[in-house]
Amino acid sequence: MDSGFIGGLIGLLAGVAGGVSGLHLYHRLKCKTARGLAEEIVSDARRVAETVRIEAELKAKEEILRRRETLEREAEEARRGLRDAERRLEKREDVLDQKLDHINKKEREVETVQRFLADQQEDVSRRNAEVKALIVEQRDTLHRLSNLSREEAREQLL
Repeated sequence: MDSGFIGGLIGLLAGVAGGVSGLHLYHRLKCKTARGLAEEIVSDARRVAETVRIEAELKAKEEILRRRETLEREAEEARRGLRDAERRLEKREDVLDQKLDHINKKEREVETVQRFLADQQEDVSRRNAEVKALIVEQRDTLHRLSNLSREEAREQLL
């Protein structure tokens, strides 16, 4: 055999071995690259999913805050309306209390006047009885002093 042939065969074998090694290395790099790419895609997908989840949570929190603020505004408006209604009721109550006080005062005045008038009526009735008694007494005294009867005194006057 020829040394050139053996050298060529060794060169061919070395070339084939190098090609097989290169192919194997290329295949391994390609697998690693595919795995790395897949891992990178999965990692990116996880980051995107996490970002979407966080954004959704933020939007939900913003919606909750917006609704809470709306409810708080409505509650404050309702409280303000209640306070206004309470103030109006208190004013009305004050007016009614004043009217009641005025009515009670007038009732006391009327009772005082009634008592005064009852006392006056009683006094007038007593005096009237006294006057009638005095008139009867004076008439009797006059008849006795004049020695005339009632009919005789009337005849002399007419």
